[in-house]
Amino acid sequence: MTTIRTCRKWKLTKQPLALVLIQTRYSPISNLNKYIPDIQDELRRIGFPYMATRKETAFDLLPTGIQPTIIEQWVFETVDKHTSVIMDERQVLLQSTQYDAFEIFLEQYLIVLNIVMKITEHETYGICERIGLRYVDQVVKQSEMDTIDSYLRPELRGMSSSFFMKDKKRYAFTNVVITQLPSMEPASLSIRVYRNNNTLDLPPDVHAGAPPRLRNIDTLDDFALIDMDHSCTIRLGPGIQKEVLEKLFFGLHDVIIEVFYESVVSKEGTQKWK
Repeated sequence: MTTIRTCRKWKLTKQPLALVLIQTRYSPISNLNKYIPDIQDELRRIGFPYMATRKETAFDLLPTGIQPTIIEQWVFETVDKHTSVIMDERQVLLQSTQYDAFEIFLEQYLIVLNIVMKITEHETYGICERIGLRYVDQVVKQSEMDTIDSYLRPELRGMSSSFFMKDKKRYAFTNVVITQLPSMEPASLSIRVYRNNNTLDLPPDVHAGAPPRLRNIDTLDDFALIDMDHSCTIRLGPGIQKEVLEKLFFGLHDVIIEVFYESVVSKEGTQKWK
């Protein structure tokens, strides 16, 4: 790995991070099932011995209305099941609940992506269309005297009034902004905060397919989810270049980290996690 992060590098001892996802979307490989045996053989050699298939429904907006499409996906898991690869004809995604450092996570993903691209010959003929990086943090109280508000910036704490009878708030906040990566490409950053919005410990769209969590939280108690999704729509190719993707992913990561500490979580909350 030749790229070096430009953001702060803080190691939190009480890590709120619950799930990390990284994704590359590319031009279609309509006959992907033809290559699955060879892909599975290579992935098991690097620590993904389990394989399963599943069906997902995608919705396309057409002039005649919304058209559902069934997509076949392949899921490859590590022995402990905490990390998995999700693959279909348009994407390779890596997700993990056992995360140590971005450099390690990205290197693992690029190895997986390289295997798929090489076997399918997409490394020569494919077009990279979009990349994304997503972090989900669980904010929970560390004691009875603790408060969820203390971890969030004031603008993310919801409304308050002397007429409100309960301290436990319920709301969802979304902010989507345009960012610029260090390599000058424009990107889109979605910041979502779910405060007791449901009894799920992860956002609804990733909850069912997520790996087992390293810790269980009490979703009946006051808690919040911070969901930051940073993506970049690009056109790379023909041929998908690892070095270019590496720099772009570092750019997505560094912006997320800086925004997380500068605009999402409070200094008081950060100190509690240290």
